[in-house]
Amino acid sequence: MKWVNILMLTGLMVVAVTHGAAAHRYIPNDGTHTDAANAIDIGDIEISQVVYHTVTVDRPTVWLQFEAEADAVAKIQLGVPHIAGLETYRPAFALLGPDLPPLDNVPFDVPEGYGGILYTTDDIAAPDVFNEEFTGTKSWIFEMQHIELPADGLYYIVGFVPSGRAGKFWLAPGTIEQFGVMDIVTLPRVIYNVRTFHQVFPFGGLLAWGMVILTALVGFVASLFF
Repeated sequence: MKWVNILMLTGLMVVAVTHGAAAHRYIPNDGTHTDAANAIDIGDIEISQVVYHTVTVDRPTVWLQFEAEADAVAKIQLGVPHIAGLETYRPAFALLGPDLPPLDNVPFDVPEGYGGILYTTDDIAAPDVFNEEFTGTKSWIFEMQHIELPADGLYYIVGFVPSGRAGKFWLAPGTIEQFGVMDIVTLPRVIYNVRTFHQVFPFGGLLAWGMVILTALVGFVASLFF
């Protein structure tokens, strides 16, 4: 339907203007993706996506998986929601895959035949602060890592906190922004979830909700004339 296409285009324009370089596709996480058998399949490692994870004793890790070819580059970034008490919270991730060096001393089981590359943030005293205007949230962010993949095959990204301390972090693979109709339709729910994760009053933030309403109105009006 033409109005759906117009709505999607309008929504993507709004997202592009307000999100800038941080427009990630939201990955739902119910907290059960804590091992290789239950890893979230993220598809293309180049597509910009983000998963939010709350660390507890029972849910210390979040696992993602993707298929890739040799020489592809995995671009991965970590962040911590800007919440009082998490100023010194330091997450880590491990990229696991074929033909990677042996990986020891991690608090989870590495699949048989796999090696890995570990990235930690313990030595970063003052990470940058990023203000996400579209959702009305802020995060401490760490430098994006670029890792060249040595072989074809199935890879895993495991997000965790080496200290084991309870808290929250997010994990964002990919840099290419790509959205579909459902990404626009579910924007209100996604914004609610993201703001709740960051412990920001869910219905606050005039810019965040104003943009959602503006997207719907512009799309509807445009559909009447085209």
